[in-house]
Amino acid sequence: MDRLFVTRPDTLVGSAVATTLAGRMDLVGDVESSLVASSQRAGFDLEAVCEAVQQAAPRLVVHSGPFAVAGWDVGGLGAPAGVDRRSMTHEAELAVGLAEACRAAGAKLVVVVTDGMFAGPHMFHNENARPNAAGPFARGAATVEAKLARGGALVLRSHVYGWSPAAYGCNYAERMFHELTGERPCPVDAVRHATPILATDLADRIHDAYRLNLAGLYNLTGAERTSPYRFAAELAASLGVPGRFVQLTAKPDRGQRVNVEETSLNTLAFRRATNRPLPMLREGLARFTAQAFNGYRERIGSGAPQMLQVAA
Repeated sequence: MDRLFVTRPDTLVGSAVATTLAGRMDLVGDVESSLVASSQRAGFDLEAVCEAVQQAAPRLVVHSGPFAVAGWDVGGLGAPAGVDRRSMTHEAELAVGLAEACRAAGAKLVVVVTDGMFAGPHMFHNENARPNAAGPFARGAATVEAKLARGGALVLRSHVYGWSPAAYGCNYAERMFHELTGERPCPVDAVRHATPILATDLADRIHDAYRLNLAGLYNLTGAERTSPYRFAAELAASLGVPGRFVQLTAKPDRGQRVNVEETSLNTLAFRRATNRPLPMLREGLARFTAQAFNGYRERIGSGAPQMLQVAA
């Protein structure tokens, strides 16, 4: 089997890729690898990045750094353990160094970036759309994307939700799950809109892209544009929880200053390239619900809820 190196298996995307593709590829690397350590330090060592890739000799490297966080998880609550300002500051330099190491090793690099670099007003931004959201997070994500625009890497814009390792924090879907299953109010807004995709569905499509040797920039999300309100309502239905716990708010909850209201992405290019449809919202939520009880959360070390927020 081809060898897979996941740079950050301690993240939402990284853990999903490692778990989903472990049976299709030979997985190397772990949370304690020098690559992970270097990506988390303020003054990381690019030589350690190159050495980690060279030693692993992979065919595919998947990287999901601090700018892989979904737009709905971008707010003003500060940054948890998995996403801090130090890693944000050096992420572009790390991505460039990682790309160079992959070229030297003959490996394919896939980097996941956020839809949170957009703020509307248009729907379904395509690959040529100019990032327009304000704040260091959006600017940092756009910088990483621009740095990797050429050179053979595959950059995937996305809006990913799912079950996260405990150390990474809790994304909006996990928060909704805990509130709904605990029969507590689940405050959500109908202002923001995005095209969410389950992390394990994203991992499956990454494997498609690898087999087809796709390169450049592609949008890869779910098939449907939705709001947090509809997302929570559909999740409640999937869980069999009364819909009365889903409470519509006039604005995004928790007092966040939100600058990402319309981040939906046009996925036509990716669908044409892979000749596969992307999952509908209910399909993804059905799998997300099943993963809560079928042992998936235990395999990735999912823990108690802790809101994942990055400074806007």
